[in-house]
Amino acid sequence: MAQDIDRLLDGLKSAPAEVTGLDGLEGAVFERIAVRRRSAGSGFGVQVGAALAALAIGVAVGEARMARAPAGPGASEMALLSEDGALAPSVRLGGGA
Repeated sequence: MAQDIDRLLDGLKSAPAEVTGLDGLEGAVFERIAVRRRSAGSGFGVQVGAALAALAIGVAVGEARMARAPAGPGASEMALLSEDGALAPSVRLGGGA
């Protein structure tokens, strides 16, 4: 829908001042924004629901993994700082004690 910009500008120039005036434009814009906000409702409930669902899924997965986790040496994330620290890759490669 290409239109000649010069023709459109000439039409705007020849229009009456009350048509081309910007009086009330700001108020009309803010009114349209307010109407859209009222009609859209609050998305806060959906956001809270999604966060709670993600938290519940995370807790369930964590509990399931902990129930099946091996209890042997190296099963802890703190193995580097425990008595098994000599078996850590950084120590085995010469980077530690």
